[in-house]
Amino acid sequence: MEFPESEYQQRVERAQALMAEADLDALMVTGDFLYSANYRYFSGHLPRDYQANSARPHIFLLTREGATAISVIFFSESSARECWVKEIHVYAQPFRHIDALTLFQRLGVSSGRVGVELGLDMRLMMPVGEYEKLKDELPDIEWVDAAPLLWGMRMIKSSAEVECIRKADQINSKGLAKAFGRAQIG
Repeated sequence: MEFPESEYQQRVERAQALMAEADLDALMVTGDFLYSANYRYFSGHLPRDYQANSARPHIFLLTREGATAISVIFFSESSARECWVKEIHVYAQPFRHIDALTLFQRLGVSSGRVGVELGLDMRLMMPVGEYEKLKDELPDIEWVDAAPLLWGMRMIKSSAEVECIRKADQINSKGLAKAFGRAQIG
């Protein structure tokens, strides 16, 4: 993981407070091998197999009470087990809505309001048909846009995040200086 577990716990606590304000009972974020920013932000797990394939989503589910679970494709299992989330559902291809439904069942989420990545610059990284089937399986859930909550969280950086940004900036500056120092016409 990029950060200690305490960083992820702080993110969960901030999310819980914002979920209470937004009257959300749960928050579902997704990620795949192309884009996993929100999934990675909460879980600490980076799902990568270096292929351009969006048919193998990873899902993080958080309840307002702080319970968490993830769903991952089988070949991401070992790296997922290194993240801080302990409740892990592993699926084999192809991804089906039941692989997300399992998380809802394990965490006891069957009604209420669930925030998902529907808004500006958000990507729901699962097949739309499977998302629609998930919604059909959970008719007592109101699915709402969680973009304002997610952007509100991610805009404010923790001290650990600021330190990572500072270090990345220093590395980038040194690399640019070295590259431009060697650059020549032609």
